[in-house]
Amino acid sequence: MSKIDTPIIDFHMHPGPPWLPTERRLHKAVNIKEHLEQLRLDMDRAGIDRAVIMLLDEDWFLEDAGNRLIALCKKELWNERFIFCGMFDIFRPYEADDVLRNVENAAGMGVRGIKIHPVLQRITKADFPNLLLLVRKAEELGMFVVVHAYSETIEEFDNMGLEIVAYIAAKAKVPIVIAHAGGIDFSRAVILAQRFSNIMIDLSYFYQLENMLNLNMILRWGISILGIERFLFGSDHPSCQAAQYKERILESLREVGLNEPEIAMIMGKNALRVLGVTK
Repeated sequence: MSKIDTPIIDFHMHPGPPWLPTERRLHKAVNIKEHLEQLRLDMDRAGIDRAVIMLLDEDWFLEDAGNRLIALCKKELWNERFIFCGMFDIFRPYEADDVLRNVENAAGMGVRGIKIHPVLQRITKADFPNLLLLVRKAEELGMFVVVHAYSETIEEFDNMGLEIVAYIAAKAKVPIVIAHAGGIDFSRAVILAQRFSNIMIDLSYFYQLENMLNLNMILRWGISILGIERFLFGSDHPSCQAAQYKERILESLREVGLNEPEIAMIMGKNALRVLGVTK
């Protein structure tokens, strides 16, 4: 990879331990610097240059926590390495204006993306019209949208994340990233991306399915349908350790038959395009 002048960008990392209740309270933590320093060290060990970091609580932007976070990153010179993606609830219509102002405030701080997590946020189809307000605000502000869309249960036929992607992709031109490649519903994620050119697919946590699926075979198929330009490297660190996960993805991409410049597209260059970086 060093032969290609493209940074390695992990499009899906988390700042805290792999235990969700703790991670969602990080805005209250006095030791957030320690969490981010550990994340930086983990990135260095994995050879990851930049990362999209998920902030899974709107309280980052309701209080002064967001300002302190951004100030810390500037002080420690981390702002070139961490790209923040925030989660915002907009499912109580009477609070919609307040939530949209929170999104504007977050964008003003430098937050680049919005995370939609249908499991954590308990989203139903009745919420879709209000969800669209959030997505259109992201479009207005030049942000991207990441949608959690992972399933590993073959007996179930619902994947609310992909339902959300299908709904918003038809109504907004905002860049949409399907997180975790849809899981066992990978083929549906690919068909959605084939229909809508603003959809990208990140491969975070995807290789947890390798005992269930021939991932090389279906990834080869997905690339043949969409091309390499529509896939992103992501790990879901620390749920998947970034260093090991990165090596597993590189191994798979080579086994699929990609050359080094093509691998560099998935490992970083495609992310630059989503992030609006042209150099």
